[in-house]
This record gives sequence, C-alpha cells and structure tokens, in this order.
Amino acid sequence: MSVTFYPGKLGKKIINGVEFTIYHEQFPPDFDDKPTNDPEYGLIYPQNPWSLNLTNMNFVSVISILYPDVDLTSYCGKLEPVDLLEKIKMCLELIELAPSLDAVVEPTAFADNGGMRMIGCGKRKGYLAEKLTQLKLIAEEAQKLGGLVIYN
Repeated sequence: MSVTFYPGKLGKKIINGVEFTIYHEQFPPDFDDKPTNDPEYGLIYPQNPWSLNLTNMNFVSVISILYPDVDLTSYCGKLEPVDLLEKIKMCLELIELAPSLDAVVEPTAFADNGGMRMIGCGKRKGYLAEKLTQLKLIAEEAQKLGGLVIYN
C-alpha cells in the first residue's frame, strides 16, 4: 500500500442523486501527463515532479513530523499549501541543526504467532530531507495553482 501527494482541488460529483466530494489532480497547464507507447516496454509515463508516492510507513514518518497530532487512521486528506510550506521549512531547518533526525533507519521485520509479517524497509541517511524537499515543490505548485496538496 502507498500514499501519493499531489497538487489538486476539491470537486463535487453526483452519483445516483448523492453528492460526493472528490479530489482532482491539478498540474501546470503545460505539463502533458499522457503516456507514450513504447513498442518494447508499453506505456511509459512522463516524469512528474508534482507527485510523490510513499509507502504507508514512510508516509507516517513524513506526515507525523509535519503534523504531530494528525489522525493516522486515515491515509487521505488535504493540506493548505501555505501552512505546509511553513512546516516543511521548519523541519528542514531542524534537520540541518540536528542531522540525527534524518539518520539511517535499519530495516526491521516482525511477526505475531500465526499473524501477518510486518516489514520495515528502513531509510537511507537524508531520506526525510529528500522527501520533504519534493513535497515542498508540490506545495509550491499547489499554491501557484490556487489549490491544495491532496494525499490519498
């Protein structure tokens, strides 16, 4: 499972007379997100700097440092770009002052008797700062487009 961050906006859709709130991706007007069809490899999607996909465990690492009181029972929501940019700036400054906040995390695995096995892949040194910098780019684009940062 994974969670993806992207610039977007909220919309409404009516299905069978019931109104739903939906999220729409919102990329710069000159970005063509249509894949090309390579004869050998099939569909190849363009590099998209405005989309960040994280495993659920890495999502928790990133979102909980930005929003320590976030409800982690839901892996979807929306963030205001201005607030997010302030939090990212503060976190990157903290990491610069205390690099141990972004140190190597060794892989782990644990299982309950007869239960599922949970695997933590670990993180390389600098992973958190790298992902926060990518998220900053998404928040800046969402702000330029007058939208939100959506994650789901």
